Amino acid sequence: MEEATAVTSSTDYPSEDSPLGKCSQCSRAKKVCVCALVPAEPFMTDTRIVILIHPKETRRASGTVPLLQLCLKNLKVVCGASFGATLEDAAEELRTELCGEGTEFRRPTFLVMPGPTAEVLRRKPKPTCEEDSERYEVLAAPAAGQTSVLPTAMQRTLIFVDGTWRQAKQMIRNTPWLTEMSRVCLDPDEESRYRFRKQPQKVCLSTLEAVADCLVSLEHDVSRAWEVHAVMTRLFAGMVSHQLAYIPKFQREGGSEGASANAAADPSQGEGSRSEKAAARAALLRTWCLVRRNR
Repeated sequence: MEEATAVTSSTDYPSEDSPLGKCSQCSRAKKVCVCALVPAEPFMTDTRIVILIHPKETRRASGTVPLLQLCLKNLKVVCGASFGATLEDAAEELRTELCGEGTEFRRPTFLVMPGPTAEVLRRKPKPTCEEDSERYEVLAAPAAGQTSVLPTAMQRTLIFVDGTWRQAKQMIRNTPWLTEMSRVCLDPDEESRYRFRKQPQKVCLSTLEAVADCLVSLEHDVSRAWEVHAVMTRLFAGMVSHQLAYIPKFQREGGSEGASANAAADPSQGEGSRSEKAAARAALLRTWCLVRRNR
């Protein structure tokens, strides 16, 4: 089995001095840097977030874990394709994170993953005033015939598995102690905004979106949780928007929509655009003929 190791970087880019290099803060290519949307300081949360990330996912420039590291302080990222048959077999870094010096979880710990026994987390409503924030309790819906496994205490750990859905399932199969854990899951009201990465189902979210929703389901300070949620989702939306601008499929979709809207607003503009394209094609044809003749 591959041993878990700490993540040191999210992907490999050209040197930082290059205009095409990566940004030293957000670890993304400079042309799609999202630092303008990054919070000045990472937020502290009551809930401890542990992310088990597949090695291949660390090489994806469009992953969301580097963004999470910029948003949250109470966060630990460990890389590996498997994490031991038992907790005792897990890498020391992960075992210490979850169990301290002992052999059992030192905090109530849950795997965030759908399953027949998973307890569904519900997002708490946005409070309209500070008094409302104090009255909200954890809104969860346990599976039929079960009582809630979630503690009333604020300190808890959530484990997320980050990778493609196929990789995530393999990681859990290769790590038996994960399959034995109590699970929680989300039932989101909206589809993921991760437009350029295919989701197997409409209810599937990116890791960042899932973490943000879990926080507004579990954090004691609801107002603060929604503030964190807003910052994280705004950062994620910015990343997606920048990325779509460089994906040909979405460039074509955007271009055709824009052209249609402009033509509808100003028919003469559409005529000019068509004539310009025709002129460009004619110029390209003349260039091609000259090249052929010179040969």
